[in-house]
Order: sequence, then C-alpha cells, then structure tokens
Amino acid sequence: MLLEAEAGFEVVGEAGNGVDAVEAIAHLQPDILIIDVVLPDINGMEVAREAIQRLPGVKVVMLSMYDNAAYVQQAFEAGAVGYVLKSSTGAHLIQAVHKVITGKPYLSPPLNFEALEEYAQYSHRTNGQLTERERQVLQMAAQGMGNPEIARRLSLSVRTVEMHRAHVLKKLNLKNQTELVRYALAHALVE
Repeated sequence: MLLEAEAGFEVVGEAGNGVDAVEAIAHLQPDILIIDVVLPDINGMEVAREAIQRLPGVKVVMLSMYDNAAYVQQAFEAGAVGYVLKSSTGAHLIQAVHKVITGKPYLSPPLNFEALEEYAQYSHRTNGQLTERERQVLQMAAQGMGNPEIARRLSLSVRTVEMHRAHVLKKLNLKNQTELVRYALAHALVE
C-alpha cells in the first residue's frame, strides 16, 4: 500500500515465498524487486541471485530485521543495491526505491557504508577463500541437512558433497559440525 500510494510507482506483483517470487520475475519483469531476507522456503539472498540471473536489469532491495554487517554484506554480494531495515520508516523504503532505480546504493540508517567496508575486509580474510559451491554446502550443513539431502538439492553426488564439506572444514580450520554451525551463525550464513 505504501508503494502504490507513491506517485510514479506501480506494484506489478507480490509473492508469499521465494520460489513463487523467482517464478513471477520472468513474466512480470519488475524494475525493482523488494525481497525479505527471511522467507519460508529459500532465503532472500538466493532469490536475489536467481532474480538477477533471470532478469539482469532488475534492481534488488533487501528488506530485513537484521542490522548485522554480515547480512548487509551478503545482500550486496548477492546483487542487492539497497538494504532497508524493517524498523525503518516508510520514507526510508521510498527513498531506497528512488535511489536504487538510478543505480545508486542505499542503506537505511543507522547502517553505513564505512562499517560495511570494514566488515567486508575482515570477512574476505576469513571466509573469502570458499568457493560459491562450498559456501552453499556450508550453509545447508549448518541448517542441519545431511549429505544426501544437500546432494539432492544441489543436484550433486553424495561423494561430491562430502568432498566440499571436507574442504570447508579444512579451509576454515573447523573440527566438527558444532564448529561449522557456530561459524555459520557468526557469519550470518544461517539464522
């Protein structure tokens, strides 16, 4: 309602989960996608990646209750150009849409780009050595999925998942599942 009330804005669609959002993108072709970080099926970061892959010109604004630099960093790495906190006013969301449509990044207060840059430098020193596939396996393993389920979801063999999991543990100097989960929580890879 907030966006439809704004002159020059038209809401072309809504979705209740990430899968529906990704499927709707192709035929609705929005200029901007506003997506929640937390969704009932796949997370908003994955939706953002998939949306940009299917519709390269779409601008993504993440809507989140998390003001943690790790979430903000992940959102921008996933292709978002705006990050709005749910605790922000409606004016911040409208401001974000106006900025990102012109290609300018937006962070709602109290977030700032200096803190994000500091976090990015630290983060790349610790987990930047993981490949995208290793990061996916880490995320799913930290959510409690076993190797067969991860393999099925990523269309890989169980042996390949085992190999990725072993690489993750070695690269991050982790010893077991508990440490893997702690790492994933500390780096906002899971909730």
